[in-house]
Amino acid sequence: MKGIGQVLRQAREAQGLSVAEMYQRTHIREWIVEAIEAENFAAIPGGSVYVRGFVRRLCAELQLDFSLLSQGAHSQGEDDKQSLPPYLPRRQANQASLVGVLLVVIALTLAALYWFFWLPPAPQPPVATPPPIVLPTIPPPPPPPVVTQPTFALVGVQGGRYVYTVDTWPMLLKIVVREEQCWVMVEVDGAAGRSTMLNAGQSMEVTATDSLLLRLGRARVVDIIINGQTLPRQTGDVKDFTFTKTGP
Repeated sequence: MKGIGQVLRQAREAQGLSVAEMYQRTHIREWIVEAIEAENFAAIPGGSVYVRGFVRRLCAELQLDFSLLSQGAHSQGEDDKQSLPPYLPRRQANQASLVGVLLVVIALTLAALYWFFWLPPAPQPPVATPPPIVLPTIPPPPPPPVVTQPTFALVGVQGGRYVYTVDTWPMLLKIVVREEQCWVMVEVDGAAGRSTMLNAGQSMEVTATDSLLLRLGRARVVDIIINGQTLPRQTGDVKDFTFTKTGP
């Protein structure tokens, strides 16, 4: 029996059609028509499904029986040149596609396993250690001030004199004039009194063993200091003071 490609070519030539005219009628590329007529099916992309579709379209245009022509071509034997490529049923094609998809999935799974379990981890960047926090040094609170008990005490006013008792003897008396001027008279341990005039900024000191009498002509402008401790500031002008030892 003649090959399928030879049958198609003879039918086309018998009808006076060129390859270009077959392309215009069937929209099958000229080189595909020539490959089918030369029975070079391997050169046609798409596999058996496309080859059979092209042959069926050419048979319909040339008024040939595709079923009879394809059966006659296969009856020549598996190795015969004019045999059409075997038709792959849709179910088998789907199975082949499924196998391909499974192979892709397996390949991707193996790649993921390699990435997570066998690929050495990327080196981590060094962790920057923040500088230590240096808290400001809080100085300890200052000790409470030492409260010094006064070494003298006002007993009262006797005969117009302010009488003070003093704990520590010998007693040191110091008179300091803050402003203006002041007349000062002192009697130490019962001896005769002595007086002087002190101007602003001047001072005098007297030490007594048993007793001391003091008269100020302007008491409001002086500071009276007994053994380093100052009496409360005075008011008025002329004032008399008596300093004696503390009683038993």
